[in-house]
Amino acid sequence: RGAIAVLITMFSALRLAKFNIDTRQHDTFIGVPTPMNTLFWIGMVFLAEDCPQIQELMGNIYFFALLTLFSAIFLVVNLPMIALKFKTLDKVFYLKLFIFILPSILLLLFFGLASLSLIYFHYLICSVLFKFALK
Repeated sequence: RGAIAVLITMFSALRLAKFNIDTRQHDTFIGVPTPMNTLFWIGMVFLAEDCPQIQELMGNIYFFALLTLFSAIFLVVNLPMIALKFKTLDKVFYLKLFIFILPSILLLLFFGLASLSLIYFHYLICSVLFKFALK
């Protein structure tokens, strides 16, 4: 598992290096930000603690490897992701903020820290929707 998990460290370093030289990331991120990826894994720990089925899945080396690879690839994927940077304060920005933040808060209230992994997927879905539906 350690050898697989090192992918996250390597891809995080690559993601941060890209962020430092990429001029397109002024109002969005390209790829999942490293802190959001970290929250995903923290959420998985709490989710596995609360749900024996998730704990069993995380114990499966193939599932763990697939999830790790998925997580690592999304760090560097060439897809604009939500950036909560308050640079453009127009109606569309506030709509995006509302669509992302409100469900995230509700998830946290109802499911606690285990919801962080769910918020990660909500973040991915919102980022894709915002790219194609709300410009």
